[in-house]
Amino acid sequence: MTLELVVDEELQLKEFRPEDAAAIFNLIDRNRAHLSQHGDDTAQKYPTETVVYESIVHPKNPQRKRFGMWSEDTLVGSINLTLEGHSAEIGYYLGSEFQGKKYMTRSVRRIVSYGFDELGLKRIYAKVHVQNMASRAVLMAAGFSFITLKGESAIYVQNRNITTT
Repeated sequence: MTLELVVDEELQLKEFRPEDAAAIFNLIDRNRAHLSQHGDDTAQKYPTETVVYESIVHPKNPQRKRFGMWSEDTLVGSINLTLEGHSAEIGYYLGSEFQGKKYMTRSVRRIVSYGFDELGLKRIYAKVHVQNMASRAVLMAAGFSFITLKGESAIYVQNRNITTT
């Protein structure tokens, strides 16, 4: 059974399935220049639909929870959590034609909630290219805090709020 996370009435996160390979490849293929502008290697990692399919069926990192971001029947992006004990790194991309609709901010908030509430994570962090201002704005809007610059990366973190009574 494929895990689905409802973001809102317009947007759902659905775990990658082999039958999604064509939609994933087509999104990447249409956005190769967009995805490569800040050094992201998604465009290079997935040169063909077969490679995308194989990455779903035989993932290199089974600790990575990978989701397609769907608006109705249209794949608009991808979001993932790479689990590392009680922490996870978040990663994502959005097709350039879908920018400006808050899809990513809404999806980041939902997957963070999933990570904390359903996976029991204590910390979720992100590394984004220092010049990727759109991605940095998404993280801030989703409740992440800027931590530091490390090389060409800006590091953001969100910790689980633990309250005691």
